[in-house]
Amino acid sequence: EDSLSMKRKIHGSDAHPSVAMTLNNIGELHRELGEYTTALKYYEDSLSMKRKIHGSDAHPDVAMTLNNIGELHRERGEYTTALKYYEDSLSMKRKIHGSDAHPDVAMTLNNIGELHRERGEYTTALKYYEDSLSMKRKIHGSDAHPDVATTLNNIGLVHSQLGEYTTALKYYEDSLSMKRKIHGSDAHPDVAMTLNNIG
Repeated sequence: EDSLSMKRKIHGSDAHPSVAMTLNNIGELHRELGEYTTALKYYEDSLSMKRKIHGSDAHPDVAMTLNNIGELHRERGEYTTALKYYEDSLSMKRKIHGSDAHPDVAMTLNNIGELHRERGEYTTALKYYEDSLSMKRKIHGSDAHPDVATTLNNIGLVHSQLGEYTTALKYYEDSLSMKRKIHGSDAHPDVAMTLNNIG
């Protein structure tokens, strides 16, 4: 809030990327606190300002806030609205990155998968998760990476919910193996979560 106040003194009523970013960050904080109404106000102010700056151009900053608003609606169980924002974000990210594998695209694919999984639409969820995983593997190669490990875990969840336990176990174990490469012998919430899922 101190940062936002100072930036507004500097830029006045002008739409500026720095002001828009801080509005987004304050929205993010309120979302993480579960203060969704307040979060949505900051996100929408940020999105409005970013659209003034970038017009109808596809821009990563606009796509990011669209994704964040999607996350907020998903967390509130407002799946139809969430899906609209996610799809707008994904469409914009694909305009920006074309057919290139990019972490931002992979993240939104994973988020859409998550939404469909929460709605019990497992076949659709699996498609988005697998597209996300494929892209993340293009980006990170054979390196152990938290984003890859998360999506492996998510695919395991879907197979588990479908009663396909052998397949689920394979994905969980791949996720666990990767998380242990990343975190070593340290106690870490991500490792603990996958251990729990395997149980």
